[in-house]
Amino acid sequence: MKKIILPITLFIALTLAGCATKPKELQGNNDIASSQSQQDKNNNDNNKKSDNKAEEKVIENIYISKENNSSLDRKAMANYISKYDKSCKDDFVGKSEEFIMAKLGIPTYELSYTRKGSERDFNNKRYIYILKGEESSALYLVVKDKKVIDYRIDEFVGMNEDKIISIFQ
Repeated sequence: MKKIILPITLFIALTLAGCATKPKELQGNNDIASSQSQQDKNNNDNNKKSDNKAEEKVIENIYISKENNSSLDRKAMANYISKYDKSCKDDFVGKSEEFIMAKLGIPTYELSYTRKGSERDFNNKRYIYILKGEESSALYLVVKDKKVIDYRIDEFVGMNEDKIISIFQ
């Protein structure tokens, strides 16, 4: 009996002191768990890195070229929104930048876009005119090669990263 008690007592004492090793079958399970935990951590880090890359890509490619404290009177655009008012005889589509500036004035925001690895492309722009007296509405003009190719009247809740991205989609 003494032969069995002494080794067990010694093992318990060494375990409490942190000197005893775990049986191999337990070590393997912990290694698998720690390896899976490390893989999960690496996957999370990679996901965070790829999310940051996507965000950086968008941020580095879209520029707020100009920001003004102006707003647009709805009457100034009233004759050019045939997309929304069928009684209008004219439309913004096809009009030049010079025409837009003369009729509407300076936009509240001017955004420009560039593809990765190229210079800023001032020929691919978005003009945003906040409508006077309507704090949550704006006229969005899509300008390419100094001509308006599309426009829309939509809500405006401020400039944030998500909103800027959606303007160029």
